[in-house]
Amino acid sequence: MRRKYLLTFASSRKPSARSFEGTRVPKLKTHLPALSLGGMAFILTASCNSEATLCPQWIPPPILVEVRDGATRLPAAQGATGWIQNGAYTAPLAPATPSELLVLAATGGPGTYAVVVQKAGYRTWVKDGVYVRGSKCGVDKPATLRADLVPGL
Repeated sequence: MRRKYLLTFASSRKPSARSFEGTRVPKLKTHLPALSLGGMAFILTASCNSEATLCPQWIPPPILVEVRDGATRLPAAQGATGWIQNGAYTAPLAPATPSELLVLAATGGPGTYAVVVQKAGYRTWVKDGVYVRGSKCGVDKPATLRADLVPGL
């Protein structure tokens, strides 16, 4: 004789032995966590959310300025200063690393900037309307500029 089992689920009612085809069936209790439709919808939404954005830990600066002496074409970033401005936002330009001889960088996000580079013994270099494209994570790719500083005041 083949045994068949029925599962009884935990509920507020007291489970009882049920019979099947005239044979007494042993009780098996199965405890399943009860999820409401709202809870299931939340789980599905969270796991299938296509709007989630994963951003890299390092976000590039909006603008990199390659600073050169206009006459000799040699790197001239050491000792140079400046800033970038987008509306009311202003950030200083500084060497990308302490020993950097060529490139100045600044922090910021996407937008349209005015860029100013100054260095003693050179004329002030200005570039307006520098557009930096962005996304949810910030800057997609920095705008790279070349500032050829002209000697003189």
